[in-house]
Amino acid sequence: MDHERLKSALAVLTVDPAAVGGLWLRSRAGPIRLAFTDTLAKLPFPMALRRLPPNVDDGALYGGLDVAETLHSGKPVLKGGLLDRPSVFILPMAERCTAKLGARLAQALDLRQHALIALDEAAEPDEALPHAVADRLGLFVDLSEVRAIDGPGLLPDTAQIERARALLPQVQMPAERVRGSVEGGRQLG
Repeated sequence: MDHERLKSALAVLTVDPAAVGGLWLRSRAGPIRLAFTDTLAKLPFPMALRRLPPNVDDGALYGGLDVAETLHSGKPVLKGGLLDRPSVFILPMAERCTAKLGARLAQALDLRQHALIALDEAAEPDEALPHAVADRLGLFVDLSEVRAIDGPGLLPDTAQIERARALLPQVQMPAERVRGSVEGGRQLG
C-alpha cells in the first residue's frame, strides 16, 4: 500500500470515524505496525481513543451493578461501561475476537456512535476478524508487504480535517449513486 493511499485512509477515518465504522489493520507485530499505531494515536479524532482488551466481558462493555459499592452503601450502585461514551476503540489481537464479542461490537458499530480499529495479526488462514465486525469496518489496510513507513508523514492536516467535518453535513449523494455503490460492493463480495 503506497504512502498517499495510507494517508488518505487515515484522513477519511479521522473526519468521521463512526460513519466509516473503523479500520481493519492486517499486520504482524513489529516496527511497521508500531509506527502505524503510533500515528493512529496522534490523529485528531472527534472522540476518545480507547484500548479495548480482546477478552473484555459484557460487564465492562455495558456496565452494571457495582457489587462492592452496593454492599458498602446498602443501595444499588451502577457503574458505567466502555460503550457509554462515543469512542474509537483499538482492539489488539483482533483475529482472536470471539463470535460473542464480535456480535457485541457489531451491534455497537451499528449505532454509529463508535468506531473500531481492529489490529489483526493473523498468521494462519483460519484466523480472522469475525465477519460481523469486518463487514462494518469501512477501511482495510494490509501492511504485510510494507517495508518502511513514515508515521509523521501520514498525519493529515488538522485544518483540512476540520474543514471536511464542517462540510460533511452538506454532502448529499443521489440515490442512483448509492445504488451503484451498493451494487459494486455486492459484485466485489
